[in-house]
Amino acid sequence: MPHPTTRAQDAAAVRALLALTSNGSANSGNGVTQAVKWAVKYHRSRAVHVTPTAFFNGIEAPDVSSGWTGDDWRAKIRSALGTEAV
Repeated sequence: MPHPTTRAQDAAAVRALLALTSNGSANSGNGVTQAVKWAVKYHRSRAVHVTPTAFFNGIEAPDVSSGWTGDDWRAKIRSALGTEAV
């Protein structure tokens, strides 16, 4: 089991990842730049250009809305799984 961390430690780790790096370039990014680029490239290849866009079993669910509540998401997942256990 991992060692518990405090919120301050977690916040410091996030700030460290988001701090701009400097390698002589005007826009060298930060500790998450490459991961974000890969995620954007992957989702753009699937025609995702806005959020939220959700996929269930590889099929886009066009009825998903940014205004959904937790209950809305649970109902959608239940429907996709064909179960009440969510």
